[in-house]
Amino acid sequence: MSTDRESNTASWSLRIATLEARIEEIQAHCDTESLLLHSRLSAQITELHDELRKLAAEVAAATPDAYVRSISAQIEELRAKGDAAYELLHATLTSQDSHADPAGR
Repeated sequence: MSTDRESNTASWSLRIATLEARIEEIQAHCDTESLLLHSRLSAQITELHDELRKLAAEVAAATPDAYVRSISAQIEELRAKGDAAYELLHATLTSQDSHADPAGR
């Protein structure tokens, strides 16, 4: 019995050692991947901060007149779209009126 117990203990010890080695290998791989991910994310964050600074500088450099012109252009565009929609609606209603049955009036 003693030899079975010793054999089982040795077998389990070997399995445990193999598992521990595998766990250490996985941990090392995770650490490496974590460092790579961290450096990639840091680079992307730095890039985003640079872009934010550029945008902030562009906003600061924009004159009030440029902003007013931009808003005016947007208003004109919306007005043109509204006029086109009104004309389409009016044409549709006019077309429906001309096609209406005189008996239905």
